[in-house]
Amino acid sequence: MDDISRAAGVSKATLYSYFPHKQLMFEEIMRNEIVEAERLETALPDPELSPEQGLSRLVAALSQDAVSDLQTGIYRMGIAEARRFPKLARGYFQRVPEQRVQLLTAALDRWVERGDLTLEDSALAAAQLWRLTGATLTERAAMLPHIPLTEAAIGEICESAVALFLRAYAPRNSGAAR
Repeated sequence: MDDISRAAGVSKATLYSYFPHKQLMFEEIMRNEIVEAERLETALPDPELSPEQGLSRLVAALSQDAVSDLQTGIYRMGIAEARRFPKLARGYFQRVPEQRVQLLTAALDRWVERGDLTLEDSALAAAQLWRLTGATLTERAAMLPHIPLTEAAIGEICESAVALFLRAYAPRNSGAAR
């Protein structure tokens, strides 16, 4: 409470006048953090790029955001308080990670239309790709905060995941990612 009142520039008494219980304050903080986390500003890659180039860039950008201090903090709080605040935890996991999967799905759909990828369910494939990259990096950032994730380490994990992904989904007659 001291840290929050100091950051807000108000007394603890003022905070308690707005939030009679710490639980209400926590809920409001989490709601605000979820809204902030949703402000993902990652654009789809240039449709002229190959899936390997475009997915590597997109996944790296999404992953950089996912391991930011803000996102890692929300992820930790969401897990720590999921039992006490199941609605908040569900809201976070339905909104923030899903937003990343939707961006990946849109990108995949463009390459499927162009014939560069063979997918029956691009949303499922996008979720799989995100699990290969974002989940790995998010869990590492949350559990090992004393070992910073460098841009190079993030890039390596993303490129490896994209290469594996493309082995599964590149058209059979294509030499891409083989």
